Amino acid sequence: MKTIESSRPCHNCGYDLRGLTPGNPCPECGTHIPVKRTGLKGDNLADAPIRFLRRFAWAMLLNAVALPAAIIASAFANNSQTAAFVALILAAGLFGSTWLVTMQRGKSERSINDNILDNPRWRLGIRLAVIAWPVLAAMHLLNNAAVAGSWNGQGFIEFVVALVSIAAGLAIVPLFIHHATFAGWAGDTGLESRFRGSAWLIVATTFLVAFGGGLAAALADPVRSMLYIGGVMIYFVYYGAWIVAIVGCLQLASVAFAAIKANKEVTARDARVAERRAREMAKYTERQFAAPEPVNPFEADLIPTQHVPLEDPSAPPPRGQLQRIEAHDDLDAYELAPEDDDQPAR
Repeated sequence: MKTIESSRPCHNCGYDLRGLTPGNPCPECGTHIPVKRTGLKGDNLADAPIRFLRRFAWAMLLNAVALPAAIIASAFANNSQTAAFVALILAAGLFGSTWLVTMQRGKSERSINDNILDNPRWRLGIRLAVIAWPVLAAMHLLNNAAVAGSWNGQGFIEFVVALVSIAAGLAIVPLFIHHATFAGWAGDTGLESRFRGSAWLIVATTFLVAFGGGLAAALADPVRSMLYIGGVMIYFVYYGAWIVAIVGCLQLASVAFAAIKANKEVTARDARVAERRAREMAKYTERQFAAPEPVNPFEADLIPTQHVPLEDPSAPPPRGQLQRIEAHDDLDAYELAPEDDDQPAR
């Protein structure tokens, strides 16, 4: 079996397994090194290293909790400094969990490069975009202070808060596309479709709300009322897309935990198979050493000759064997008749 030529971390401790042979234990922690399964095709989340799966599962769970909490806190942060401060803490948690989720994924020997999951620029763009949420919470703190102190630039600060709110909503879209790609890697195409659909609905409804709000401010009252009714329906679609995406984050976290369980089961099964093969090889080797050595024909004269004693001719033959008829000396001889001597030889 060939040795591992590329850099490959141990699934349990992260030790570099380059130069080692699959099927043997890790020299650092003793974990079985899985053998490459050439009969299978494709790539799956369960094939990733166990350390990466643990980190991603817990980070995904934190991301799924921090995202709705940050949205709710930001909704109440406009008139309360306490709510704005809580929103700032939750936004920091959202940024931290996003940073962990978008770290370089762990790969196996059968992993296929992906334009999103393995693109460092895309992952950096997601992290920079999510910074809009801490900035939004900080702008709420500044706006509340401006309202309390009756600052002169209060109107400009409110305008900036509105722009940052739109940017924060759109900043989550690349993150949802990233989650959709992860769901596809896990083999859950339905979850992947829900993530992508929610992302594009958030983009579309955000622009519709922004455009409709600006248009309603410039139109007369009857048209403005109709636009407001349409805006309410758009808001239902907008928040519905958010709910679907947040539930999808929880589902993706559960998929990651299921992948951890599947990875452990496969590793344990490979270890059992390796132990069984080792036992069978040990038994085979023991039988080979226990077998008699072959005789060398060139050393045949060195082998002592076995002398078999001759049987006693007077002894009766064993039972079941035929007896030989032999002539005896005590038989009487007889003479031929004279006419028998004259017969010509035939």
